[in-house]
Parts: sequence; structure tokens; C-alpha cells
Amino acid sequence: MAGDAIPAAGDDHALRTLTVCPPDSVAADCDYTSIAQAADAAREGDTLVLRKGMYREAAVLKAARLTLRAEPGAHMQGVAAEEKAALVVRGDDTVIEGLECSQITVPHGNGACVRAEGHNLTLRGVYFHHGQEGILGGRGRILIEDSRFERLGGDLATGVGQAHGIYIGYRVEEFILRRSVVVASKEEGHEVKSRAKRNIIEDNVIGSKDGVDSRQIDLPHGGEIVIRRNILQKGRRSTNPQFIGIGMERGNQPELDKDYSTGPALIEDNIFIVDFRRPAYMVAVRNAAPAQRTNNTVVGREPADMGDSRRIPTRKAAGLPPYPLLPAAPPF
Repeated sequence: MAGDAIPAAGDDHALRTLTVCPPDSVAADCDYTSIAQAADAAREGDTLVLRKGMYREAAVLKAARLTLRAEPGAHMQGVAAEEKAALVVRGDDTVIEGLECSQITVPHGNGACVRAEGHNLTLRGVYFHHGQEGILGGRGRILIEDSRFERLGGDLATGVGQAHGIYIGYRVEEFILRRSVVVASKEEGHEVKSRAKRNIIEDNVIGSKDGVDSRQIDLPHGGEIVIRRNILQKGRRSTNPQFIGIGMERGNQPELDKDYSTGPALIEDNIFIVDFRRPAYMVAVRNAAPAQRTNNTVVGREPADMGDSRRIPTRKAAGLPPYPLLPAAPPF
């Protein structure tokens, strides 16, 4: 193998770095020209490095503690393994870094860039876009940071799938989303939907832009919730007046509800940008404790439940770019 072997404490084999290049690559230091073949060869603790290029293939990651590190310009596109995802992740404690992924669609409408089936997954610096779903599923802990999810959603015309930019499953104990951008979900998808027991959503930009989306954040069973220091934007084409929904599906599956905390959600230091043409609602809560809202700011039209939030009447007055643009970070 071209990759250097690094001794692994307590293991009977050395951890390896397996280098993957696109099929048309002429590089001399490639171990594989197929992600799927490299994934099949990977052992626990190995690292797969994807060199720059287009990969029109999919793979199943089975080894535990695997790291998939994509170099800038490495892009998986248009192919799903097992009619699920570009990467079906079955190994525990997987880390995926730097990957671009797009145009993943499957007949049932829930094609994803990553289908999380193992315990504990970290996505860092990924860019998932123009498909049905960014990430779907999960077990244990899901951490997403410094990433971008854009123009993802199901097929409203055919009615198949219930796809969202990020869709975290009910087997996840803790979901953390930080320093990321999730925008322009399509076909009435939510930007972020999570059934995790505990949700920490902080320091993100989450918005409709010009997309035909629904809620910016949907936490259908409630749980432990912290939503802070985010920019949340509802666009003119959004189909749902609610920015955040909490507990909106409680009662639909009583056997699940008992596993979720009903304590108050902490919603603090966020900026709500209201570009919506009708009255909007910052937070909708059903069958759960009222949200605890502190030090939030509204820009634009006054929401029906604004409460004691600070209000700035226009984007211009707030130092924001014109609709549908969004700032990369809070302007004040």
C-alpha cells in the first residue's frame, strides 16, 4: 500500500491510510480507484483519503472507527448504494470530513448523501446539495460542524419520500449541529428535522432563502433542546408560517413519546429574519412545555408571538443584505 502505516496502541495491526483516486486518475500513489473497493478493504481505525475528482459511485462503510477524509474537490455524485445513499455508514464511530456530495435520488424519495446506520457519526466540513436528503438516520451521537446543506428535499409532485436537508432519526440520543449552513430546502422539506432525545443547535445559519420549504427547525417529539446564536430566516416562498416546531408529532407514536423530555426548550440569542409575506410564528409548541425564549432579535415583519424579543424593522436597518441573501455570521 502507498499509505503510511501508523502503529495502533492495543491493536494487533497497524492503522493504515488508504488513498483513493478517481477512475481516470493517472496519479502513481493511489491504492484504489474505487471508494467501494477501498471501503471493503478497510479495517477498524483506518483512514480513507479521497483525492480531488468526481466519483460517480457509492459505497458501504462497515469498519468501525473509520475516517473518510476528502481533499478539496473530491465529489460524490448521482449514485446510491442499496437505494439508500452515496455512503451507507454501518461502522461505529465514523468520521467524514471535507466531502462534497450531490444529486442523490432514489425511487422511494429518501436518497441521502449519508445514511447513518452505525453508532456515533461525525460530519465535518461537508457540502451536501441538490438531492433528496443530506443525512438520514443515525444511532448514538451525531455531530455536524462547519458544513453546508443546500437545496435538498423530496419530490412533492409524486408524493414519495419525506425528505429534509438534515433528518436525524429517533435512535439518536444526542444531535449537535454547530457552525453550519442549512438553506433552501425544497418541496416543502424542513431545513433541519431531528427526532433525537437531546438537540443542541448553535451558531448556524438556517433559512429558506428562496426555497419552497417548511419549518427551519422541526423537533417533532420535543426532548432536551438548546437553540442559540443562530440566524433563522423564513423566505417569501416558504409554505409554513412557523420557524421552529416542537412536539408537533407527539401523540402520533405514544410508544416513542415516553423517551423524550418535556422540559422547556431554551431558545436564546437567535436572529429571526422574517421575509415571509404572511404572519409568522417564531416557535410552535404542542404537547410539550413552553419554550424559554431569551434575548432573541426579529428582523422584518413582527411575528404573531414576538413577545419581548427585540425588533429591527428592515434588513437594511439591521445591516443585512437584501432578500434572499443571508449573512455568513450574525451582523450584530
